[in-house]
Amino acid sequence: MHFEITIIIAISIIVVSTFLSFYILKRKREAAQTFIESTLLQNIPTNGVEIPILQAYSGFKYLAPITFNGNNFNPKLVLYSDHFVYQVLFRKSALYSDIESIRNHKSRFFNTLQIKFKNSAIFYKAVFGNPEVLQKVVDFFAERGIYPDEKSRSYL
Repeated sequence: MHFEITIIIAISIIVVSTFLSFYILKRKREAAQTFIESTLLQNIPTNGVEIPILQAYSGFKYLAPITFNGNNFNPKLVLYSDHFVYQVLFRKSALYSDIESIRNHKSRFFNTLQIKFKNSAIFYKAVFGNPEVLQKVVDFFAERGIYPDEKSRSYL
C-alpha cells in the first residue's frame, strides 16, 4: 500500500517538474523573441533592460570550463547604461570597466557568453536560447569598448 503511494507521488513530482521546466523554457523563448524584435539596447531606460537567458553559471576563472554554481530557474542579466546586474545564486552588480574579457560561443545547439572580471577569481556565464539575443548583447558590450577575445567562436 505504501509502495504504491510512494510511486504515485514520485510520478506526480516528475510530471509537475517536467511541465514547469517546459513552461519556463517556453516563456523564456517568447521573451527572447520579444527582445529581438525590440531595440531596447539603443536607449536603455533607468530601470535597465533584462536580457532573456536560459541558464547562468559561475566558477573560478582559472578553471573556466568547470562551474560550481548554476541557476536554471531564475537566472538574471540586466544591462544598465553604466553597469550590469547578474545573478546565479546571489544578485551582484559590476561596472563595465570591471570586465577583463568576454568570450562568446555560438553554435547550433547553445549560445553562451562568458564574462571574466578584473581583480576577481570568478567568472559569469550566461546561456542564451537564441543566437540573435547573444549577438545583441555582444554588440552592446562592443559599443562600450569590450570586445570578445580571440577564442570566441561561431559555428552558425
